[in-house]
Amino acid sequence: MASCQPKVPGVRYWDESWWQEFFTKDLAEFYASLNGLLRAREALLKELSGDLAQVLADPRRRDLALRVLFGGLDEGCLEKIEQGANIDCITPDKAAHFYKYVLGVGLGKDVSSDITESRGLLKTLRSMSLDKLAKEKLGLSINDYGSET
Repeated sequence: MASCQPKVPGVRYWDESWWQEFFTKDLAEFYASLNGLLRAREALLKELSGDLAQVLADPRRRDLALRVLFGGLDEGCLEKIEQGANIDCITPDKAAHFYKYVLGVGLGKDVSSDITESRGLLKTLRSMSLDKLAKEKLGLSINDYGSET
């Protein structure tokens, strides 16, 4: 009898016990991780829901909101934005990148509008204290990008 040579090394497609282990262990672990990530996303959105000025006024939610929206931004990049540069300061090594591009959480209905809204909020934050901001109605709230995630 000829021996079976796998086309993909490491995949024993002829071995039923290998498939059982794949579905009961590997796929189950992947599902659990993905489900945990989705639940964390839902909890994050619930925690940061409502008018953004009120979220930023609440010390318990402020740090989380700022980390989600602007986590890891550096002053040099912010200065370039203030000078009119059209750049995105949220690079893959930043916390805000994870929230925006992986979880799909931000200020707009899509990434493009989120960048626009984030720049406006940055300018507002730099010119106004959080106490003053709490009295404003920004018309912004943290939301998800919907089906793009």
